[in-house]
Amino acid sequence: MTSIPEFSADGLLGHANGLRALARALLGDEHAAEDVLQDTWVAALAGPADTCDRPAGWLHGVTRKLALKRRRGEGRRKARERLVSRGERIASVDEEVAGREVLRSVVDAVLGLDEPYQSVVVMRYYQ
Repeated sequence: MTSIPEFSADGLLGHANGLRALARALLGDEHAAEDVLQDTWVAALAGPADTCDRPAGWLHGVTRKLALKRRRGEGRRKARERLVSRGERIASVDEEVAGREVLRSVVDAVLGLDEPYQSVVVMRYYQ
């Protein structure tokens, strides 16, 4: 672990509000911003190069890169979902009425059949 004091637990927590605000501004989602902030802490604890002379700038850069990476990933995911989704639509009232009229006609036709035809149709399609 690096000996730079700003990368101690207290030093990291001192940057939390600014990093959270940056991630929220880039993502527009509080929960996604918290995820990015957690990933920033992991990167910081893994340690920057010992030559890091501006820890605050390094942390802001990591947060910005992680937020933009997440936003690009979300954009690609949404594009894939739009590509493979099928359009769902609700039948109009006229279509519902027409469908019920057709069903009524079929039921009347089946009930109008002589035996054994009526029994065969009922057993095949309704039981």
